[in-house]
Amino acid sequence: MDNKLFGLTFAAVFGLALFVFGATNAGAYAVDNWLFPTEEFGDNTYIGTTDVSNMEVESAKMMFAGQSETWRADAELQVTYQDAMATYPLENAEILLDETVRNAETGSQNSFVFQLSTDTTRAFLADHFPVAAFSEEDVEAINGKLETALQGGQKKRRLPSATTA
Repeated sequence: MDNKLFGLTFAAVFGLALFVFGATNAGAYAVDNWLFPTEEFGDNTYIGTTDVSNMEVESAKMMFAGQSETWRADAELQVTYQDAMATYPLENAEILLDETVRNAETGSQNSFVFQLSTDTTRAFLADHFPVAAFSEEDVEAINGKLETALQGGQKKRRLPSATTA
């Protein structure tokens, strides 16, 4: 009889412990996924050359925020026009982190989103390539090409031609 009583008591305690353990895990799951969900990148996800697989979106954004100043200090964008070559000033280049992370697709290679000042581009072209007269449309098109050239996040990049064609 004592073995039967011990077995029933053990089964009741074990069942109660299993119920409490299951309820707390279910509650934690519900809070994490329904009340305070966090977005996370899936496997094989890259932004530029950085692997952000299985990383939370906010963590990736903070990591890129820290790296952006380092990138800006080391990055170089060389622009050629005819026979002349000049290095574009990237001090005013802005990495749009929110847009970059928002546009990133899980499981693929993603690009950074840059914004360059058209005023900086206009002054750069006038200073380094004075033989050409660039119209406002040319400056806008070249500015777009420069932003596209920076999207990969490489530190050294060369844009073959500053023409609009």
